Amino acid sequence: MASERVIPNLYGCESFSYDQILDGVTYIDSDYQKFIELFNRHIQDVYPRRTGNVFFNCINYYFKIDAEDSLSRKDPSKENRKSIIVVQALLLDAEKIPLEMTLFPGNERKKPQLRRHIEDIKDRYGIEGRVVQVVDKGLNCARNIYAAVRKANDGYIFSKSVHEKNLSAVEKEWVILDNKNNVWVEKRDASGKLVYKYKESSGKDSYTYSFKDDEGVEQAFTVREKRVVSYNHSLAAKQRREIMKEVDKEMRTSDTLDTICL
Repeated sequence: MASERVIPNLYGCESFSYDQILDGVTYIDSDYQKFIELFNRHIQDVYPRRTGNVFFNCINYYFKIDAEDSLSRKDPSKENRKSIIVVQALLLDAEKIPLEMTLFPGNERKKPQLRRHIEDIKDRYGIEGRVVQVVDKGLNCARNIYAAVRKANDGYIFSKSVHEKNLSAVEKEWVILDNKNNVWVEKRDASGKLVYKYKESSGKDSYTYSFKDDEGVEQAFTVREKRVVSYNHSLAAKQRREIMKEVDKEMRTSDTLDTICL
């Protein structure tokens, strides 16, 4: 815990009990934004922040509690866990030092939250540089890409799974292609066992996206992207085991139904 490992090593800092830390956190929470702005102002005085490029991400925190409250709400996450969660929106400067943190209820739609929080943070801190959105497939959508690239002149690093619904025929072909122009780079451990491999595009290819705006009108646009596809041997083995587990489950169910029908 911080009370045992971190605080005693801080210069000129007194010792605090864990209960005192919790009391302090409760006190700060009532005026969290004011404290953050105060800390950032002092940091800026002694260590100028680099905000030419900043990084934004959203993180889910899961809670094993029985009842929801105003902040901790149930929501089907990308893992389909349907647990009670709180979402943290985090902004980092170019040195990966936090600039701003915001919490919002887990049941709020996160894709529009992403756009709203970025716009609010940029206005509050006067950030004129590019914001690089670093998000997973849960927040990866055409409208967020449009907001980042076309409306705000920002950047993004989005991830997506390689499966039937996500990729076009051309993209699927590139994923499995293996020739002199599409070389897989392998990373192996000390024993020579394959850990993962990856390949990347030239970064000159353009991709078309579309979404419906607030009036329900279809909007199509094209952006240039650099794409990296990776293959993780351990993850692939784990997914095969999960698939076979589901297959065995369906087979047992089928056998039971056949028996009942007889």
